[in-house]
Amino acid sequence: MQLTTTIRSPGALALGAFFAAVTARTIFDDVVSGAPATIAHLNAAAALVAAIASGHLVLPTLWQGRVSAALGLALIFVASTGYIVTSAGARNAEVSQHKASQIVKTNEERASLKGKVSEAETDVDEAKDAHDKAKRAAKTECDSGKGKRCDGKIETRDYAAKDLEKAESHAALTRGKLSLLGPEEQPFAGYKHAARVFASAGYGEANVIEARLELQMPFVLVLITEVSTLVFLGMGLGHRRLVLRSNSRKGTCKSEANEERQDPSPEVHKSEPTSASVPARVGRAEQVKTFCRWFREQTGREPTFSEVRDGLNLPAATASKYRRAALA
Repeated sequence: MQLTTTIRSPGALALGAFFAAVTARTIFDDVVSGAPATIAHLNAAAALVAAIASGHLVLPTLWQGRVSAALGLALIFVASTGYIVTSAGARNAEVSQHKASQIVKTNEERASLKGKVSEAETDVDEAKDAHDKAKRAAKTECDSGKGKRCDGKIETRDYAAKDLEKAESHAALTRGKLSLLGPEEQPFAGYKHAARVFASAGYGEANVIEARLELQMPFVLVLITEVSTLVFLGMGLGHRRLVLRSNSRKGTCKSEANEERQDPSPEVHKSEPTSASVPARVGRAEQVKTFCRWFREQTGREPTFSEVRDGLNLPAATASKYRRAALA
């Protein structure tokens, strides 16, 4: 029995390719951002290919009766999927944590600037009071006539005016820096709001739910894309069985193409291989020899034990014995 891969659904295949591209983009996000490609990135690419290939081939291999190979593919699938989810999820967690750290840092800068704005405004008020006092003193002194004392008061008034101008300029600059930082933000604000919604619905305490979301969501996102890749590729790609059978009455050997049960298709039977004559009254050894020669001409390789057994409807021991003799 042979298995060939067929396309069941181009739409599902396109969806699988899309989610595979999303997974790959997640894995190589730092490379896209300019970081150098390393051995870790090569391993991640190999794990992605291994997960897709093993997930697609594990069941067909099991159908062929190759249990050891199927178990190996299942192990590869579990290990590679776990590696991808863990590594990409950790990278997502790092990105989320970096964003939260930037928000915290900005909030600290904003708090510091608020204090400086308050100090600058206090300096402006003090400068205004000093300027007003200097103006009144200069006016009082100079109203009685100009002299040295009047000139001194005027000079003091002018210095007070310059100090006020500097204080107002510094306050305006500080307020401008504060406005550039924008409104205050909260790290993980989305998770916090979602936790409050779940808590209001009775799913637990908001702080506990928020901590779980922060911990699990980076990995859940990668798991969704990875599983979606495998599911949609499995829906888009199928497997066709080629079962070789002999007809003892007519002395012919035919190949029947049967689609797997999940996807019966009328187009499968359009490309049946040409039959080869196997004499009906000759011995088993000659039948197996003729069958092997026909199979080699049709496929370009030697038939396996199960293909000889199923193709000629022979007992297992007989098929094994005469196949070895025919191949020798």
